[in-house]
Amino acid sequence: MNEFEFLAVFISIVVGLGVTHILYGLARIIHNRSQHQMSTLHFVWTLNVLLILLLNWWVLFLWADYETWSFDIYLLLIGWGIALYMLAVILYPPDTKAGDSYDEIFDRNRNWLFGFFIVFIALDIAQTAVRGQLLEPKIFLPYSLHYAVLAGIGIAVTNKRYQVFLAWYFLITLTLWCLIVRRLLGS
Repeated sequence: MNEFEFLAVFISIVVGLGVTHILYGLARIIHNRSQHQMSTLHFVWTLNVLLILLLNWWVLFLWADYETWSFDIYLLLIGWGIALYMLAVILYPPDTKAGDSYDEIFDRNRNWLFGFFIVFIALDIAQTAVRGQLLEPKIFLPYSLHYAVLAGIGIAVTNKRYQVFLAWYFLITLTLWCLIVRRLLGS
């Protein structure tokens, strides 16, 4: 087993647990629909976090041919994986009780969700820079930073309409990035 395979197993487990946590949260809502009120805002963020987890699990393959491994790079990638997992757990807290509204859960955890999203973006930029691909494609850095700025605004602005707009904006632009932009730019 080489260094990448060793690290990939760990990160795959952590990200896989995040995906599992999201899916379990959705299943819990379906099975307990009379006790939990799902909100459109929370559901769109569920799709966002699931897409972020899956996209970044795929991005991990970009490290497969990396040759100069060190403990600090290992820690960077572990932190990156942990930040991804935390998005899932913050979105679906393990202590959800019958009757909890997912609108209230989102409002209660919004600052933490966006805060960890900003941490994830910082770690994503750092790991991309270490790989030497920070400007490949050239739009990557401004694209990532604009998400961090919007997440920061999402912490400051509690207006429900802004929060719904932000959730849909993230979902639409992230989906376009994953399925169209990255393919067109060859990354």
